[in-house]
Amino acid sequence: MGESVVPCPCENGTIVKATYMDDWNRVKFETRITCPACLREYELRTAALNARKQEAEVCFQKAQILANQRYLSPWLDSFKGCTVKAAWLRYTTGSGYPSLGTFYKHVRDHGGLLNYLEWCFSKNIRYEWKRFGIKDEEIETLLEHAQYLTAETC
Repeated sequence: MGESVVPCPCENGTIVKATYMDDWNRVKFETRITCPACLREYELRTAALNARKQEAEVCFQKAQILANQRYLSPWLDSFKGCTVKAAWLRYTTGSGYPSLGTFYKHVRDHGGLLNYLEWCFSKNIRYEWKRFGIKDEEIETLLEHAQYLTAETC
């Protein structure tokens, strides 16, 4: 679609930013740095960014494991004996995402209500944590650190 060429920060080379689009409107962006010093700086920053993202993911996974070990069973027990609609009402307080129809679809796709709720607890731990008022300093610290690392990378 287009290409722009700008001088690199040290002005000893250029940065070429190209945009490509195919017949199906899929877009691809490409950046080429022709200056060896700026390319090296870019590679170092990218490596540091990736390390922070990886550290954030490790913290989040540790928080998930601890939360599952400590709180998943009692949380799931609170839904036992509920119909799918009653579980949806409890889970969403009757509004927001997922809608009742989507909740039914997710329950079906996950092989049952408790399987879906287990998935929700594990994958949405930050959201479930606040919504159900669970307090655990160790897990909260891990989640806050993961969020800090992620925020710093954006």
